[in-house]
Amino acid sequence: MSNHPNHRRQQTQLNTPALPRGIRNNNPGNIRHSAANWVGIAPQQNDPSFLTFDTPEHGIRAIARILVNYQTHHHLHTTREIINRWAPPSENLTDAYIHAVATAAGVDPNARIDLRHNISLMTRFVSAITNHENGSPHRFGRQEWYDPAILRRGVTMALGSPAHPHEDRSHRHHRHRHHHVRQQSASGTPPQIAPSVRP
Repeated sequence: MSNHPNHRRQQTQLNTPALPRGIRNNNPGNIRHSAANWVGIAPQQNDPSFLTFDTPEHGIRAIARILVNYQTHHHLHTTREIINRWAPPSENLTDAYIHAVATAAGVDPNARIDLRHNISLMTRFVSAITNHENGSPHRFGRQEWYDPAILRRGVTMALGSPAHPHEDRSHRHHRHRHHHVRQQSASGTPPQIAPSVRP
């Protein structure tokens, strides 16, 4: 084996797995393109299927806005109800997803929860979805995908958005499968509702 620095660098790159698509795109919820006008969309959208956000905070914000919409407009009040809509059983291991999120968030899957007025619970919920969508960060030498401060900022951006009468009502994202479904996570394809206007 060659000890040339360039050869060693190339070998290291070959042995290092690529970051999950959602992390690369600053889109940890793997939200698909749609007609929705999301806040924080990157000018360059190189992924043909999934949105790319300017920052991780904007991608985190998008997850939280969808969850707010689920509770406000669809009256989903338990982890089971929310994840059944986010990752429907027709295409996902939904029960595993429900229990993973509930365990990480520290709630009973069937207990009524209020994500809109509990920033700590929303942050745990979004973090759990991020981990389930993107697989374990430990493969990359990380404890978590995002620093707690980044998660908190993204969630705060979502919960601090002013209410609009037509916000978060119109566009349904197509169900999606990200590239490692059923391998690194039990995740699948949220039929997510995106904002119809910029908040």
